Amino acid sequence: MLNFPYRKWDFLAIGGVGMSAIAKVMKHFGCQVTGTDLHESQELERLRKFGISIRLGHSGKIPDGTEAVVYSSAIPQNNPELWAARSKGLAIFHRAEMLAHMMNQSTSVGVTGTHGKSTTSALISFLLNALNKKPTCLVGGDIRNAGDNVILGSSDYIVAEIDESDQTQELARPDVAVITNIEADHLDQYGDLAAVEASFVRFVDGLDKRWVIGAKHDEVFKRVAQHVQPPHFYTFGFDSSADFYAENISISGLGSNFDVLFKGNRIRQTKLSIPGKHNVANALAGIAAMHALGMDMGEVLKALPLFKGVRRRLEVLIDEEDLLVVDDYAHHPTEVQASIQSLKMLGRPLTVIFQPHRFSRTVLMAETFGDCFRGADRVWITDIYAADEKPLASVSSQLILEAVRKGSHPDAEKLPRHEIINRIESSRIPQEIIAFFGAGDIGELAYAFGKRKTEMPV
Repeated sequence: MLNFPYRKWDFLAIGGVGMSAIAKVMKHFGCQVTGTDLHESQELERLRKFGISIRLGHSGKIPDGTEAVVYSSAIPQNNPELWAARSKGLAIFHRAEMLAHMMNQSTSVGVTGTHGKSTTSALISFLLNALNKKPTCLVGGDIRNAGDNVILGSSDYIVAEIDESDQTQELARPDVAVITNIEADHLDQYGDLAAVEASFVRFVDGLDKRWVIGAKHDEVFKRVAQHVQPPHFYTFGFDSSADFYAENISISGLGSNFDVLFKGNRIRQTKLSIPGKHNVANALAGIAAMHALGMDMGEVLKALPLFKGVRRRLEVLIDEEDLLVVDDYAHHPTEVQASIQSLKMLGRPLTVIFQPHRFSRTVLMAETFGDCFRGADRVWITDIYAADEKPLASVSSQLILEAVRKGSHPDAEKLPRHEIINRIESSRIPQEIIAFFGAGDIGELAYAFGKRKTEMPV
């Protein structure tokens, strides 16, 4: 049973994927939970079904009897509810503090890194659940096997995706820490890659002989790993220099088959039912974490093919002979490139619709998008999704379009959001793959097109 220092909690920006997961878990373990958010959403509806009272807007009113407030990095310090909480002398906690509080009470697995966090944490969550370990899990996207961003179990095992975007991964002390990779990202927070690396060094320095799992050939992770005390250390990769590695990888439609080896010894062949070599790497990270927890490897690899992945991670919305529609969260150049490579292995024409994420990211990283769309037959770049940012003067998706064109892409253009669906329908290519990429609301457009297509008369 997880214990909390207060009983009645109010969450600010409760509709965020990380906040909503924590709210559900705390409700599950007996807390009274309320929350507020700016706009109505499907996630708020799900929270209401959990019995959590939701109010819209930031009026500065906190429900009577509230003892503590939880906020996320999206909440500014001048938020009316934060001011009200301070004036009432209420306890105030950042989202990451609550996550660390839960993990510190259990045998815990924390997954962090630049890419692959949600898929890897969802996979570990699924595997523990499949092995009847009754974990409690918090993931940064819906686990498709569970239909939610949480699995609500016991307090024996906690699995959580740990966000590195605001350096709050440094607060976590998981028993098994998985670092999927480390690249330059969230530079509005860090400034440069050196600062990102320093933050991960502080993270592993705080683990004190706990297990650390990382990518063998990630150059930044190699340096970070020098701070890990052996023997509590596994690597994963695609050759025998890694502790866990895959051989004989064969792509089969939207999945793959491969052999799993540990320190040169073949465990068994297994299957992954989600596409891409990058997801084989995520699976190896998850397998290594299960080994560190002492799980039976035969049972783990037997369950692996049943994992369906995470919503908006190369999620197939339409799969027909003449049309494949995919929705993907990719918004960093490395993620875009990996997803395109995975889709092109299907041997079909590929149109990518990309929504840049945040004005700050666009201005800092526009040039790095120049080569990542290679492999796509057509690239349509739509308007920037601002998230919680205000527009920046002279910053638009045109910056990324220019970088892509400099990268010699033969067919790239800027396309307003409201024109996308009509353009798809008026310029279809036989057997085409249409992929919607981005971390903003582009997924809503993908689902709208998918629904429109399936409802069209034959």
